[in-house]
Amino acid sequence: MALAILAHHGQLSVHSFTRDRYRNQAIHFLSEMWDALAAELPFKNARQRLPDAVQADRICTKVEEAKRLCPQLARDGRFRGLYCLLLTLLVSADHAASGGGMPSPKVVGAPRIPAAPTGFQQDVQRTPGEVLCAIAGCGSGKTAAALLRAAEQADSSQVDRVVICLPTRFTSNSLLRDISSPERYGYAPGEVGLVHAEALQVLRRLQEEDEGDFPGTPEEEFSRAMRYEHPVTVSTVDHLLMSLYHGHRFADRAFGNLMSALVVLDEVHAYDTTTLSAIREGLAVLERHGIPTLVMSATLPSSRRRFLGLSDERTIVERDNAFHPFIVEQADEPLTVGHGMETIATDAARRLLRDAAGLKLAVYVNQVERAKALARAAREELPDKRVFCYHSELAPRDRMKLESRIVRFFRSRRDLPVVLVATQAAELSLDISAERMITEQAPADVLIQRAGRLNRRGTSPVLLNPTRRLPAGFLYRLVVAPLEGRTEDGRIAPSALPYSDPALLERSWHSAPWNSVFSFESGLQWCEAALTEDLALRSIGLEGASVDDAVFGRKPEENYGGEGDDGIVTLRDRDEEYWLVVPEASFTQLQRKVEHAASVAGIPPSDIAENRCLNCCDFALTLDQVPPFQVPIRRRKFFAVKQMGFVEERNLPVLLYKGHRTRRRCIDYPLHVVKSNIPYDPTMGGFDFRVIEGEMPPTESESGLL
Repeated sequence: MALAILAHHGQLSVHSFTRDRYRNQAIHFLSEMWDALAAELPFKNARQRLPDAVQADRICTKVEEAKRLCPQLARDGRFRGLYCLLLTLLVSADHAASGGGMPSPKVVGAPRIPAAPTGFQQDVQRTPGEVLCAIAGCGSGKTAAALLRAAEQADSSQVDRVVICLPTRFTSNSLLRDISSPERYGYAPGEVGLVHAEALQVLRRLQEEDEGDFPGTPEEEFSRAMRYEHPVTVSTVDHLLMSLYHGHRFADRAFGNLMSALVVLDEVHAYDTTTLSAIREGLAVLERHGIPTLVMSATLPSSRRRFLGLSDERTIVERDNAFHPFIVEQADEPLTVGHGMETIATDAARRLLRDAAGLKLAVYVNQVERAKALARAAREELPDKRVFCYHSELAPRDRMKLESRIVRFFRSRRDLPVVLVATQAAELSLDISAERMITEQAPADVLIQRAGRLNRRGTSPVLLNPTRRLPAGFLYRLVVAPLEGRTEDGRIAPSALPYSDPALLERSWHSAPWNSVFSFESGLQWCEAALTEDLALRSIGLEGASVDDAVFGRKPEENYGGEGDDGIVTLRDRDEEYWLVVPEASFTQLQRKVEHAASVAGIPPSDIAENRCLNCCDFALTLDQVPPFQVPIRRRKFFAVKQMGFVEERNLPVLLYKGHRTRRRCIDYPLHVVKSNIPYDPTMGGFDFRVIEGEMPPTESESGLL
C-alpha cells in the first residue's frame, strides 16, 4: 500500500525518489492539516508527536531498498498484480473523493443476441478454467460467445470487465460499432472503450456524427480505455502486452484493471511469429496472476496451439457447423503483372470482374499497389458500380470514413451491387457478406479468413430463393488466383510478399479443396495440411520486463531503447518501415486552421511566416490534430519520391502538451509534405505514384534475399 501511495500521482521508475535529487531536502507537512485532523478525529493527544517535516533522505533510503526487493518478490506469485490492483483502487478512490462522491462501477452484462445461444456459445460460456481456446467458423458467433462468457463470470463475481484484443485498427473500429449498436450487441456507448493508435480520432468522429453518446469527452473516454476502465474495451494486442510491463504511462493502472478482467485474444492466427512469441509470454504472465483468458480463431491449427501452450483439453472446437457457404475454384492466371508502380491488372482479372457485374464483390490482394491497379480496372470494367479501395496507405481520417461506407454499402437494405478491393488490412473480423470473392494466393489460414466475408452464415453454396438481383440457383464462388512467377533461382518472387515462406504457399495451394463445397471441417483439414511446421521458440523479453517493471523498472520511453538492451520488448516484426507524409492539399488545410486560429488571437500572418509567434500558445493546433492527416507509406516509396523532388519538409506551428494539460508550449513541427504533382485521392485508393517515371530499385527483401 505504501508503494501505491507513492505512485498514485505518476508511474514509478528506477529514477523515482533518488537520493541525489532529494539530498539535504525536507518534506514539509501542513501544520494546518494536522491541526484540522486533531480537532475532528481522536488525535488531540497525538498532535504534539506529529512532525512538521521529515528529511527526504530517510524516505529515499526506504525506496532504494524497495527497488532492490520488488523484482525478487515479482518473480514468484502475483506481486505485480496485487500492487497494480491496490494502486488502481487508490487512484479511483482519490478521484472519487475529489469529485465529491463514489461512482457506481458498472460490470459487464450479457449481450443482446437475436436467438438462444448455440451449442458452441454455451460451451464457451460455461466451460470452467482460467485459460480456454475456442475454434469456430467465421460467422459462428465467437464474439457473442466471448461476451456471454464474460457476463457469466461477472455473475459469479470472477470478473468485472472484458478486454477484447484484435490485430488491426479496422477490425477494432468495426467491432466497436457492433458492440455499441442497439441493433447488434446492445451495450451503451459509455460502457465500451476503444484503444489503439488512432482511437482518439475515431471517438471524435463518432461524436461529430452523433454516433457516440459518451458520458465524457472523447479525450476522457480514450484515457479511460487506455486504463481498461470500461465494462467492455476493444483493444489492440500491443496495448494489452505493453500493459504487462512499463510499455505506456498508464501500464500499472491498466494492469490493475486487468486483475478483474476476462482477456479475449481474437483472430490470434493473424500475427507474425514475433507477436505470437510475445503473446505466448503474455499468456504466461496472465496465467501466473490468475487472469482468465480466452483465445479465439477460425483457423488455429494444432502446430500453432502447441506453440502458444494451449492443450487439447483447453480447446473447444465447434461441432455440427451447418455453414457450407461457397465453392472453391482455381483461376488459371494471376490477377496482376508487373511490380510496384508498374503493376497492371491482367486480362484474366478483367474477365473475372466483368463476370461479377451486378454482385457484391470482394477482391483481396497481398500488396497495396496491386489493390490500386485492380480498383482502377474495376472502375473501368464496371463504371456504374460503387468501387472501394481499402489498404494501409491512407490517412486515418480518410480510412475511418471509408470503413463506415464499406460496412454501410454491404449491409444496405437497398441491396445495391458494390465492389471492395482490399489488402490484408480488411480481411479480419469484418462483418460483411459478399456474393463473390476473388483473391490472390496466400497461406491457407489467410484465405479462409478472407473467405469468411463470402456468403457469411450461408448454409448452402446455391441460392435457393431468388432475390431482387440474384436468381434461384445462383452459385457463391471463391476464386483463388496464382501469384506471378518466381525468381530464376527458385526463390519466392516479390509478388508473394508479405508471405515469404514458399513451402507454406505451395502446401496451401496443393492441399486446397478445389472444386468442392467449403465447410468448417474442410477448412480445419486444409489448415492442418498446410501449417504443419512448428514455429521456432524465441525469447521476446516480455516476462523479464514484467518482473523488472513490477513497481519501479524502466520508464516507457526507455523500454523503446536500442536493440540488445536487456528487458527491451519487441512486439512486432519491423521488416518494412513506414514513413508518415502529408499530401500538399492536407497541409494547406492544416495551415488554414492555424491561420484562422491566429487571426482570432490577433497574430499577424507575417509572424506566422517568420515563426515569431511561437511564444503565443493560444492559436496553434494541438499536436494530436496532425496525425489524422498523415499517410503511412513504405520506406522505398518515400525515398524514391523524395529523391525525385516530390517531398519537402515544411514546418507547422503546433501546441504541445507536456504532462499536465496546463503545461504547454508551441513548437515548430516538421512534416514531410508530398507535392501535388503526386495526386492523393482517398476515394481512388490514395496516392497515384504512376506519375513517377522509371522503376524504383527493389529493397533487399523484395529482391528475394529473405
